[in-house]
Amino acid sequence: MHGFDRKSIALPLADIVYFDRPPTDAQTPLLLVHGLGTSSSSWTRVIPHLPRGRRIICIDLPGFGSSTTRPAGQPLSMALLDNALSAFIDAVLPDRLILIGHSLGGWLVMRLAARKPDHLERLVLVNPAGVKYPGAEQQARFFAVKDRSDVLRLMDTMWHRYPWYFRPLAGAVAKELNQRGVRKFVDSITPNDVVNSVLKGINIPVRIIWGINDRLIHESALQILQDSLPQATTHLINRCGHIPQLERPRELAATLADAMEGCDGLDR
Repeated sequence: MHGFDRKSIALPLADIVYFDRPPTDAQTPLLLVHGLGTSSSSWTRVIPHLPRGRRIICIDLPGFGSSTTRPAGQPLSMALLDNALSAFIDAVLPDRLILIGHSLGGWLVMRLAARKPDHLERLVLVNPAGVKYPGAEQQARFFAVKDRSDVLRLMDTMWHRYPWYFRPLAGAVAKELNQRGVRKFVDSITPNDVVNSVLKGINIPVRIIWGINDRLIHESALQILQDSLPQATTHLINRCGHIPQLERPRELAATLADAMEGCDGLDR
């Protein structure tokens, strides 16, 4: 990433690689947490459109990108990701920060906010996973990826309209997801991992950003978030599926900039 330093840190549960843009002022730093099966690179189309000055860190979660679990090959679980993210923040960002999480990343930052609210200035949730609603268990079947056709089915579910040049990459994506143990991780998730019971304990400002054509996570999840987080404001992105940072990076960046400045007033 242009303007970012590639860094790494050894933690008890993981060796974490992250990308760090140094600050030029004293604004609250920002940590971006990616979704399942991706990496810090998923933010590369958004970063150039964010305001300069603020320190920004993009993390590779354990098991994704260039980050690895310790010991190597340790199966992924929500507990491992929770603990590794918390340890990373304690080591690298010990003061207050803004957390932005997409999908699985949104799930993780909500769980962290319930445990460590005093550490956080605000949350930004981009099509977050982790909310239980009738039928939510059907999400798992989309990650039963064995081959190219399964990846194309997953892409059809996640994107409003994915670029044609992604199709030739589907076979490589299937191989990558299998090597990363994505299906095993999804199968390891239990009812105790969902966030419904902890949402009302999150009392910091929250911005929800939602691609309205998301076919992976039903809009019922958005309604539950809005009902459980009365302080949250919501921005809906039209003609966008589950991955706004790839489909609508400029609009997402503008909404992130607004959220970071603490501006309210968006319609729910």
